[in-house]
Amino acid sequence: MTVVNTAVAEWLLGAAEDKEAARASWQQPGGTTYLPCGGRFSAVQIPIGVVWEMLNTHNETHINHFLQLWFYDGAVILDRDYSWYYCLVPPASEWPTKWAHLGVEYLGPGTEICVPDPTRTQPRGHGYWPVPMRSPGALCRAEQVEILVALRNIRLLRKGPAARAAATPTIGP
Repeated sequence: MTVVNTAVAEWLLGAAEDKEAARASWQQPGGTTYLPCGGRFSAVQIPIGVVWEMLNTHNETHINHFLQLWFYDGAVILDRDYSWYYCLVPPASEWPTKWAHLGVEYLGPGTEICVPDPTRTQPRGHGYWPVPMRSPGALCRAEQVEILVALRNIRLLRKGPAARAAATPTIGP
């Protein structure tokens, strides 16, 4: 593990109720642990289908490249089991409810997310970091996330009413 990954791991583990149990969970084959939102970070949960519609592709390599450019100073997790992107944002970020109909949700206190080991940056296993956290506490800006979601709607508006009617988000369990 690099010095940056070690520092990021320690920062993330600072959110855990049991730091050693979370660290041990990262060492298991799945390489993930559950961490609570609302303390060190919160998250905006975006269904994978919303991102696919916005970029007009299912190709993870292309999507990851776009997200790395878009959130160059942030951190994004893909939970492959439940098909959610989690954009990590500062706690208590303002998040409008107007995107709830798409399945986009702000996760704060009382929620937790599945967080992969910071070294898991390639598409494999339960989850990985398509946009790795580059330094401890490097989070997405909530405004960046909202613009990303809004771009999906703009794209559908340009396609016309039939595309908007057919665009039903897929929301995991």
